[in-house]
Amino acid sequence: MKKIALGMLLVVGFSFGDDFDIARKAYETANYQKAFKYYKLACDGGEAFGCTGLGDLYYYGEGVRQNYKEAFKYLKLACDGGEAFGCTGLGDLYYYGEGVRQDYKEAFKYLKLACDGKDAFGCGKLGFLYGNGQGIRQDYKEAFKYLKLACDGKNANNCVAIGFLYNLGEGVKQDHIKAKEYFGRACDLGLQIGCEEYAKLNKKGY
Repeated sequence: MKKIALGMLLVVGFSFGDDFDIARKAYETANYQKAFKYYKLACDGGEAFGCTGLGDLYYYGEGVRQNYKEAFKYLKLACDGGEAFGCTGLGDLYYYGEGVRQDYKEAFKYLKLACDGKDAFGCGKLGFLYGNGQGIRQDYKEAFKYLKLACDGKNANNCVAIGFLYNLGEGVKQDHIKAKEYFGRACDLGLQIGCEEYAKLNKKGY
């Protein structure tokens, strides 16, 4: 599971309760034990974002002993509470079989919930499931659809993936100019492979 949930919670513009705000500020200063305490208070108080924070801390062993099963427990609470980032984390746990038996269909289920909840990371991961035929029948058109949502949400890795789909003509009509555009978007977002693929196509005259 990539470390995205807490990072996203630090930047999105939601209004939180006092416990979550204290936890978030503590996390920003790497005071993980204090963050854990206040995320727990927020989660126990019914704040789903607090449960996501707890799940992430348990996953990475920050402020508490690493425990994938506890991470699963709190991310499930968050997702059940309608918190999209928690659903993404839950999908990752099912995908990698951490704290729970590996199950691509369950991963798909929770990543779809995450994407429907407007989490770009969840959309991107859903796109890769479609592209790889994991938990769902392989479908490059659907892969393109969800990867584009993620790229539009400024997720550089997914912009690169869209570039390759255009380059190879999978799920979309082959278009090297479009491929170059998406590689360029990834490059602008700071992803080196995007810059490299952009330069390759540029050298070929596209």
